[in-house]
Amino acid sequence: MFILCKQEQVQIKRLHICTWDMQGAKYFTEYGLEISRGSLNTLDLSIALPEIATREDCICLYPNVSEGNNCRFIFNSDIQWIGPIDGNPKRGVNVTLCCDRTITLLPLGDSIQVKDKILYIELDIPQQAKDVIYIRFLIRSKNPAFSFVKKEISTKIINYDVRVNECRTASLSVQKIQQKGYKVIPIEKCFCFHIIPNTYTVDFLDHNKLKTIRSLEAAEFNAYLEKIKEAEKIKLEPREYNIVFCKQERLPNYSFFSVYRKEYIGNSQLILALGANLLCSLLFALGGLRAQTVDPDTPFLCRIPGEYWVAFGVFVALLVGYFWKRRK
Repeated sequence: MFILCKQEQVQIKRLHICTWDMQGAKYFTEYGLEISRGSLNTLDLSIALPEIATREDCICLYPNVSEGNNCRFIFNSDIQWIGPIDGNPKRGVNVTLCCDRTITLLPLGDSIQVKDKILYIELDIPQQAKDVIYIRFLIRSKNPAFSFVKKEISTKIINYDVRVNECRTASLSVQKIQQKGYKVIPIEKCFCFHIIPNTYTVDFLDHNKLKTIRSLEAAEFNAYLEKIKEAEKIKLEPREYNIVFCKQERLPNYSFFSVYRKEYIGNSQLILALGANLLCSLLFALGGLRAQTVDPDTPFLCRIPGEYWVAFGVFVALLVGYFWKRRK
């Protein structure tokens, strides 16, 4: 992920990244940018994102986060005052949080375009907006944005690898827009959240970056994502998901790597076990029932019925196949 801007003296005070690994193979990623824009009246932003394909995949979350209770929940702060710009909430709202921190929440409207996995935002900033503005949007994708999944016979592993403004991983598209005057924006603090089913356990996590692991606040998130949840047919039940929160600050680039594991016994494992058990039992039974005259001088290994050897071969083949798959 890269965040670039054409204008000078722009800084991101806080970057929020929140990934959703939903039951039913639905993938969503939220991005929230708290931008210190100084006195600039316009911003030309370009954000290189994984797994973004079309303009329709980007959903502006301004209507969600600008609502009072949702705003309090997302910023984890009491709201001292909230008011629409020029009396029109469609233009944005000014919000004063606890400790007199004031920001302006702005809608994206028709200011966005998507090309070559880059989200372009041309933002016009109202005169009544404060020095710090905030935009938030959700990307819907067919594949996970920052993770890859490895499935084994009885295990599913999710590896998350979130990287922000890491120059060595810049794609050709990012290099091209840098040639057009876009510059990487410095980020003061980066917050990374992973929302995963509670059937997964943490296999690896950098504890220097970890802040908390807790159960997802289902009621609050259901209210926050109400219309999107209904449109996408998502169900958020209490104690069904956990949220892992990591944080870094004051670095030129950011990275968050973590691994989650789920042990399970699915239908394929049950069918395989039952089939192997039935086959081996049948072979042993046939070997035991088959009458045969054996010369007392015959070596012991040669006295063992052929069905027993076949059953042993089936067992060894299954064992080798299992460990070979784990090795890959």
